[in-house]
Amino acid sequence: MTVRYTTSVPNMLFDHHLGELSVSELKVLLVVIRQTWGWTDKFTGKKKQWDWISGSQFRKKTGLSQKSISKAIDTLISKRMIIACDSTGFALTEAHDRRSAKRIFYSLGKGLFEQLPVIR
Repeated sequence: MTVRYTTSVPNMLFDHHLGELSVSELKVLLVVIRQTWGWTDKFTGKKKQWDWISGSQFRKKTGLSQKSISKAIDTLISKRMIIACDSTGFALTEAHDRRSAKRIFYSLGKGLFEQLPVIR
């Protein structure tokens, strides 16, 4: 039986990051995963690497306030779990850069696939 209409989620999220993420961070990260890896190009069969996700899409899909979403995005970018860029590919690592961008494209970052260092 082939399972359709599913989105792959990296095991590292469950195995190493789940306990370290806030609920807001997890919700935002899951939206980025869904909007990228959750879509397959029917011609190439490849998963989307980037997607334009608006603030209103994040609010609708997560049920969070804009402030909570912005804070979660800041943290996920600093942990290198997501990447945010404008339409030219310029990295939007700072919140003030994202506020002035017309469209923000999100992708999964390398930090999602690495184990975070233990801070004691």
